[in-house]
Amino acid sequence: MSEIVSPTPGTHFTNGLSTASEFNISNSTDPVAYNTRWQWNLTGTESGANAGSNLQLQGIADDGKTITATALTVNRASGAVTINSGVSTLEYFGDGTVAAPSIASDSNHGTGVYFTSTGNVLNLAANGIRTAAFNTVASGVNYPSFTPAATGNAPEIAAAGTDTNIGIKLTPKGTGVVQFGTTGSFTANGAEAASLGSTAPTGHGTVVKWLTVKDSTGTTLYIPCF
Repeated sequence: MSEIVSPTPGTHFTNGLSTASEFNISNSTDPVAYNTRWQWNLTGTESGANAGSNLQLQGIADDGKTITATALTVNRASGAVTINSGVSTLEYFGDGTVAAPSIASDSNHGTGVYFTSTGNVLNLAANGIRTAAFNTVASGVNYPSFTPAATGNAPEIAAAGTDTNIGIKLTPKGTGVVQFGTTGSFTANGAEAASLGSTAPTGHGTVVKWLTVKDSTGTTLYIPCF
């Protein structure tokens, strides 16, 4: 078994507990008791097309031989890194920018996640363009929840959190207004007369079309648009 003694006292490197394809890190320079604590090794049978012989980093128990956990695996063909979910230090990333996100796609470095305002705003970028920003508030307990849907059903944007009753607020910027859907979201006037219990805004005394909505039971309702 070959060995490398680190210039740092108390650290010792050897080439494997069982095979030459391993590289071990010990907490002792004692040639008799290496006290292996970490092990780099290769995993996966090579089968062509650069498959197999992926790199692994594993923790070793106090007995110097039992594997406690696999901290990470690096795929030899793609370079993709798989991190053990128990590694908490992955919470630390640089803030990044819209053009160079902190966490980016391998195929497009302008697509990913980055942070602004000293890390208090989580942003999404797509091809170098900011597409969404998620802000925070002190002692926040309520938030929006996004749920996909199966065929024939609508995806859901819902209020969630600790409060029993939670509304949803849409806030345009400046003189902007809330815009609803496409022309399919509106229904033209029909032949039936409508009775409205209040007056319309000045200059808009005639119902032009109806905003079509559904309640929680799926019943279609109409909101007059002047």
